[in-house]
Amino acid sequence: MEYSLVATWLRKDPGCLLEGALAGSFSAISSAMVASLIAQQAGYPPAFPLKLLGTIIAGPQNTDYGTGCMALGIYLWLGLCIFSTTVFAHFVATRRFQSLFLMGLVWGTFSWIFLWNLFMQSFPAIYNAHIPSASVFCIWMVFGMSLTSLALFARSSKD
Repeated sequence: MEYSLVATWLRKDPGCLLEGALAGSFSAISSAMVASLIAQQAGYPPAFPLKLLGTIIAGPQNTDYGTGCMALGIYLWLGLCIFSTTVFAHFVATRRFQSLFLMGLVWGTFSWIFLWNLFMQSFPAIYNAHIPSASVFCIWMVFGMSLTSLALFARSSKD
């Protein structure tokens, strides 16, 4: 029997979608915590990374006040992480820890290149914030390493 990559990608597996959503939530929380720590070390408030994401919708002036912009940032970050991880869970057929760890690093690097360096820089508020790319790379690596939680959620959903 020959392995068909296309058949793996076209499979319908609702459990896989749930595992991806749960792992995406975990990855969003863990990477947001690291982003807050990096922001604090750089002299910004801990909520700054999430507020900065919220400026995509609310505008650049909204990083100064209230939690509305932060709530938008939380929703955007959570949605992006859940979507990305659900796609990752669907494309990666294995649930072995070592394989997920390595593929997570690749997925985190891919996300850093395409989402941060190419896509997010097209928003003026984010571009003008001059966030060091190395700091964002660390956040995406935490996101990628957190994708190993798929192994945990796969085991718990099979029990």
